[in-house]
Amino acid sequence: MTGGVLPDAPARRARHGWVFGLALLAALILGVTRASDEREFARLLKQSAPAWLFVAALLQAATYLAQSAVWRAVLRRTRFRVPLGALYVMSFAKLFVDQALPSAGISGAALIVHGLERRGVGRGPVMACVVVETMTNSTALILALLVALVMAD
Repeated sequence: MTGGVLPDAPARRARHGWVFGLALLAALILGVTRASDEREFARLLKQSAPAWLFVAALLQAATYLAQSAVWRAVLRRTRFRVPLGALYVMSFAKLFVDQALPSAGISGAALIVHGLERRGVGRGPVMACVVVETMTNSTALILALLVALVMAD
């Protein structure tokens, strides 16, 4: 490159971290300002059945575990190893970011790419994780739609 100096990788990563953090903060502020008031939330909480909330929490936790298992299955075919706990945390973060910053899953995928690369996983296996996860999510949605159509009939 002539006439210019490329910034070093740590400086770029630090900037990306700040941009990502500011985007998350903006999404949180937007969500809080648009949230319903506390009385409405309390009313919903009183009407809920605690047993069903527990079942919902377990199913949500299973969602994160399933997504982590998909990434782990892909990574097992490579020389890279990432602990299931770390993948679980990344899954939780991805699904949060996908909800907080609606971008058709791109913001969450970028988070996963960054997280896996930070853990030393090569670019090829990272992209394989993103592609396989996208395919499994799409397959699950199609199956759920088919079940719903059969049940509605």
